[in-house]
Amino acid sequence: MTSKRVRAKLTLLLLILSGCAALAGLFVFHGYERTWSSLGIYPLSPYFSDARVITASAESHALGFDPMVYNPRHPSGELMDYPRIWQLLFHLGIDQKDTIYFEAVFVALFFLGIFLFVVEINYAIAMALACGIFSPAVLLGIERGSNDLVVFFLLALSLLVIRKSTAASAGVIAFAFVLKLFPVFAAAVFFKEDRRRFFKFLTGSILFVGTYCLLLRNEIRAVRAAVSTTYWDSYGIAVNWLEMERLVHNPLLSKLVCYAVIGAMIMFCVLLPVRTRESQDAVADQLHLDAFRMGTSIYIGTYLLGSNFDYRLMFLLFTIPQLTEWLTNSDFRLRRVARITFACTMYSLWSIFFSRLLNAASAAWLQLLLDALVKAALVGGLTYLFVYSAPQWVQLHGRAFRRSTQPALSSSS
Repeated sequence: MTSKRVRAKLTLLLLILSGCAALAGLFVFHGYERTWSSLGIYPLSPYFSDARVITASAESHALGFDPMVYNPRHPSGELMDYPRIWQLLFHLGIDQKDTIYFEAVFVALFFLGIFLFVVEINYAIAMALACGIFSPAVLLGIERGSNDLVVFFLLALSLLVIRKSTAASAGVIAFAFVLKLFPVFAAAVFFKEDRRRFFKFLTGSILFVGTYCLLLRNEIRAVRAAVSTTYWDSYGIAVNWLEMERLVHNPLLSKLVCYAVIGAMIMFCVLLPVRTRESQDAVADQLHLDAFRMGTSIYIGTYLLGSNFDYRLMFLLFTIPQLTEWLTNSDFRLRRVARITFACTMYSLWSIFFSRLLNAASAAWLQLLLDALVKAALVGGLTYLFVYSAPQWVQLHGRAFRRSTQPALSSSS
């Protein structure tokens, strides 16, 4: 690693330390609640509400209740909507006084994860990552004490491990899946392998996930039932149809329209790069492609899954180094789409802040429309770039398929 790359990593570290110090200073001199509110984040009381779900559930469990069914010790009665593996922590004798320690561990793991997946970066990537790290979407996860911070660390660890062993990386991803389910989409990182090994890992992943879902289907239903669907500080196709439902007052029509529009857009963004891509030169030597594929698949997968709180946008951080590299690529198509996608990524991460500004200006309808359009466009942009940067063996099979489906030219004159 060159000295310039080392200085860029040190710059990122300095930016993170400066950002943390600035937040701490604002908490002291501006006030905890007022600081979060100025960023567009409404702090919940008591603090670290998501981490408190674990500690409060431990107290309810100690009283003999199943916190996935009834959680009386949580201040608002919120059910534990995490897989039961998290309940192994109950054996440590934890209670709500330990919530602050969970928060500290979650945040520390998140920041450690940042330096696990970045490889060789420059100053532009360092600045872009810092803007994403201290965006309201990521800070919302920190304010809530979300255990997505732990999942981020595990997936970043899998990106580090995959440089040495894909099998070990698959094990880390499997553990992350057991913790929160949605990391199943991270299996897209196996595209780094050749065709034979890719299908080997894909088959293994399908068997593992299928067996898990079959054996623990009742637990998965309970987790899904406890998850709320809302359009506030959230993203996903369910957010779009909830908004449309307020206009057309027809739930079925709203869902059909949203899925039709998103489905058509995804199909277009798959076919367009397949038809226009001419060479692998533009993306063959990129260092952060694995992280990009992981972040892209998690965003698109969770978007199509339904509704997610905006703090899950933290996984878009995985896409930022590669997107930043592509901003100055020699291929104008790649460069143009990367710039649009990068802008949509940054807007999405900062959308909570912008929404508060627009709401204050009595333009809530504009905020809702803009938010829906940008996050949907992000699905299209990431899909295009994912297909454009597909490995060589996928490109070759795509070309062979197109040739086999072309109608034969008539030989008659």
